[in-house]
Amino acid sequence: MSEPIITKRCCACKSIKPVADFSKNRSVKDGLCRCCKLCKKASDKFSYQKHKSARNAANKRYRKTERGKAANKRYDQSEKGRATHLKAQRRYWDSRPNYRKATSAVSHAIRDGKLPPANSLQCHYCPKQAEQYHHILGYEPKHALDVEPVCRSCHNKIHIKKPYRSLLSNRAILPSYPILKTI
Repeated sequence: MSEPIITKRCCACKSIKPVADFSKNRSVKDGLCRCCKLCKKASDKFSYQKHKSARNAANKRYRKTERGKAANKRYDQSEKGRATHLKAQRRYWDSRPNYRKATSAVSHAIRDGKLPPANSLQCHYCPKQAEQYHHILGYEPKHALDVEPVCRSCHNKIHIKKPYRSLLSNRAILPSYPILKTI
């Protein structure tokens, strides 16, 4: 009978390490992986990064299929899915306390009659009917009610596309559209 193995040489870093530093692999004669755990972890991390975009593209294609949509719906309705959603939602709101307070202040001002509902006004940037209020000076408590009515497409452009920020700097140049009738 052969004596037990105490150390082994890693095929990647070429150093001799104790057998505790190697994962098990029953398909190999000595029952241990060729590379140590540290080298395997580094290799896996490199492989993960290398194939990340291809994997994300494949996942995106799958989520668009009927089978992917059904799987996503099942997950969202499961206990784990609901818990994950609530945790993400809590993390989002906790990271933006001023945003939450500012949007609540606008909602309360509309409810109390201090601000007209956004959908009764015209967009500040285009002739469409407004749907939302945009906080012009940010979400700090002192600027909570410094808002302007905007349509959804203009609001998205303000927040997402940086070149559209030129609208904000040209505010005085933009025509002021009259208030629409209350719906």
